[in-house]
Amino acid sequence: MIIHRPPIAAITQWLTDSAGDAPGSPNTIPWRIAKISEEIGEVVEAYRASDMTATRHELCDVILTAEVAAFSIDPDTLPRPIEHPYEFTRDGGGYLLDIVSAAGRASAALSGMIGRNPRKGVTHTPQQTVQALHDLAQAAATMLAAFEHPHGPQSFFNAHLERVVQRIPSTQIL
Repeated sequence: MIIHRPPIAAITQWLTDSAGDAPGSPNTIPWRIAKISEEIGEVVEAYRASDMTATRHELCDVILTAEVAAFSIDPDTLPRPIEHPYEFTRDGGGYLLDIVSAAGRASAALSGMIGRNPRKGVTHTPQQTVQALHDLAQAAATMLAAFEHPHGPQSFFNAHLERVVQRIPSTQIL
């Protein structure tokens, strides 16, 4: 899958404006990381309810939220491909564990980037945090691809992305 810069930039700006945070505000990145946790919870709920359509949509939201957080740290990070293996040997629960694990690493990288733990100080670079967020998007894209869809994961993701972009007021589209 490929995620292009213009829609991610527009979504990032929309969310920044909606939250009232100035770009680069110290509140922006932690809020985006917390939003990832919320989206992962929604994936779990949809998956547990055996609602595969909702699960796919929530996985798209995890991908978008991770990429928006990465873009907030480094706007030059996009476009980039998200690759996934084509041999799926696990059930959905295994993929959920990968997503949760990747989210934990992203949270740890964020904490290390901003020096949240005074005992440890700054332990991660912005680039390491961006990579951890990309890894999270990769894990969600892999689970999305594992669920069969007639038009494939890229088509499903693009349709979801288009619906999100349509919610942005036209005055905020870049």
